[in-house]
Amino acid sequence: MEAKEIPFKDIFDWVAVTNAEAIDDDFYHQTDVAKKVLKMIKTSPYGALIAVIGWQGIGKTRMMQWLQKELGKKAFSLKWISISHLRQLYAYFFGVPGPRSEDRPAIIKLHHTEKPMAFFIKRTLLIDLPDYTKRTVSLRDKHLDDIQWCRNLAMNFLRSRSYIKGAKSQLSTLVLFIQKELYTDHFFLNKFTKFELERIAPETLVDIFDFKFSKHPFAEGAVHQIAVLSRGIFRRFQDYIRLCMNEWLDKYEETAQSNQITIENVNEWIPTQKITKDMDLELSKCFRAPERRVVAAKVLKFLKKNEETGQAELISKFFDGNKMRASRILHGLEKGGYIACIKKGKFKYWRLKEW
Repeated sequence: MEAKEIPFKDIFDWVAVTNAEAIDDDFYHQTDVAKKVLKMIKTSPYGALIAVIGWQGIGKTRMMQWLQKELGKKAFSLKWISISHLRQLYAYFFGVPGPRSEDRPAIIKLHHTEKPMAFFIKRTLLIDLPDYTKRTVSLRDKHLDDIQWCRNLAMNFLRSRSYIKGAKSQLSTLVLFIQKELYTDHFFLNKFTKFELERIAPETLVDIFDFKFSKHPFAEGAVHQIAVLSRGIFRRFQDYIRLCMNEWLDKYEETAQSNQITIENVNEWIPTQKITKDMDLELSKCFRAPERRVVAAKVLKFLKKNEETGQAELISKFFDGNKMRASRILHGLEKGGYIACIKKGKFKYWRLKEW
């Protein structure tokens, strides 16, 4: 018996591929930020420091790969996985594998004799730092310290060679891709020109989906609702499409009917628990207490499904009549740029803020 063909297999294949792997999709990369970064790389003197900051899943790795593609052999990209990549950095700067990060004195002795590789001078180094958790955020400063240390070592190497004038102008341009959720200042980052990847507008996400798939099982407005629930994060958008397609396929196989996926289906099939988990790290910038982040995520999902809602209704529905607690969470979300307050006479109404 032949296996039954999966309907809309192209969509299932697309959501199974992470945004970092879908490098052939240039449609997404043609954004103002990507173009500005590429222009700065091409027009600035070598040795420039550039930081691209964005939420988890917004497309930092994808943008790095696109820049690598545009710059070709003039760029060297590195996906940072562990601290052992310091050895790769050393190999990039000096042409030989370096010792472990804790053996820095040995590296200092080596750099006086080793000759740097040909592409060390006048190139662009693209480094994609990992997504950190609240438990591993301390590693970020260690990674930045190591990168700065390697760069300073390389500059000293250039300055020690009398035939190289203007060491900094010869040093490779450095572009770092950094997670926004746990972003804090670092003395090395203060030297960088910073670009921020903005959330992708729901209409743009819908355009991307429609551009790739002319045929799909989503009813009118359903993909837009998924885009709204994803809060402009491309990885979440793909993940929520996957959740809905899996639910639809289960029902399709049970009933043998190709009913469309409606807005009501989207709201049912993407549970509040999933949205809460996805937004936990993001909302930690607004609320330190986990229980407040859970309530905040529930309020956001409710407002995504409804138009502007009176504060009194929200207090009754989510805060058990506790006005003080409601005020703290609602104003925290407002300060974080998630919702907006509308005053009508003596009454306050809240709506989701566009991004």
